[in-house]
Amino acid sequence: MNRFKSYGVIALVVALAAVFAISIVSAAPPASEDSEDLNVSVQVASQTWIDISPDHIRWYNVNPGADSTNFTDTDYSGSSTTNHDGIVVRNIGSTNIKTVWFNASYESSLPFGTGTLANYDVANYVLLSKADIDGNSSAQMAVADYYYINKREYPEATRVFITASLYNTLTGRNIPYLQTVYPTAARNVTIGRLRDGQNEYLWSLLENDQGNCNKSATGVVTHPEFRIGLNPSNETAIGDIDLTDGCEVAGTCEQVTSWGTITGDIYYGTLNLDGNRWKGTVVRLDVDCQGVSFVTWNKDLANNQIGNPGDYSANYWLANATSYAGSDFTQGTDLGDDARSSEILAPGEYYTGWLKIRLPWGIPAGTLDTGTITVLAAQGNPNSA
Repeated sequence: MNRFKSYGVIALVVALAAVFAISIVSAAPPASEDSEDLNVSVQVASQTWIDISPDHIRWYNVNPGADSTNFTDTDYSGSSTTNHDGIVVRNIGSTNIKTVWFNASYESSLPFGTGTLANYDVANYVLLSKADIDGNSSAQMAVADYYYINKREYPEATRVFITASLYNTLTGRNIPYLQTVYPTAARNVTIGRLRDGQNEYLWSLLENDQGNCNKSATGVVTHPEFRIGLNPSNETAIGDIDLTDGCEVAGTCEQVTSWGTITGDIYYGTLNLDGNRWKGTVVRLDVDCQGVSFVTWNKDLANNQIGNPGDYSANYWLANATSYAGSDFTQGTDLGDDARSSEILAPGEYYTGWLKIRLPWGIPAGTLDTGTITVLAAQGNPNSA
């Protein structure tokens, strides 16, 4: 083979090798995927938020003096569902909640005897049961488990200026069979009823020596005296009507003469009615003695002063697990679920509150559509929230 042919063969082999190499490279499949991490983070804003469901409740065809548990709610579309007996208070925020409490609206004056339905406030007749977490409903429906938030009452008549010799004639003239508290010196007295459905507890209030219930008024030496019958009046019993001196020893009344050492103008005391569903209720007097609030679940009206859940007078719900025992709570004890929370109502956790309406006697027929219950929550403990 001559030299030129040899070079040609070599060139042809090189060319073929190159083509073969290119074919191999071009036949290799491309890379199918790749990955690289994108790190994500967020700083959650600190928000204490709660949600209440449902947000509007209605009871229908309830008789005066009667209880009704099941209610109707209306959703945002306008459709109604019935036969509910509770609400859900849910922590939808980002902070742990320590304290939950309630405010209920009430009438601005005595509505009874006016014959005008618009003078009544339905929230004043709503009862709320002991709280539970996550809807455990056992033992929640017993009547004894329900308490008013801040039951408001007004005197039956205008105050009467009395002396010890005239007390039994004058102060009982509107309720002539009632024997009322009387002073050692001339002072003002008012009388009224604590209305609890068909039961009515008669009470009397003796003002301080300045003719009011203003704790900080100049010259105040004596405090008010508040007495309430232990057993109520109803259709079958007259109840306890002896509110004169010594009635507490005689077992016909509870007397509040010891008032909290609270700064400000308002007198506060606590009922200690053994064996009575009002045990632990805070009695709050208006400055002018013309209104009395019986407070259970409203720590604002109780002035944050009731801080011992063991005495049945906490006036708030605690999200505290230390005293949890099944689903049977004592009013005012620490609340929680040991399996899910420790001294908090955590974000996403919720309470179930059981409600009922208890209408008093003497309320006109018709639709009563005024009243608001406000649910409040705070991160802190009750007396600092």
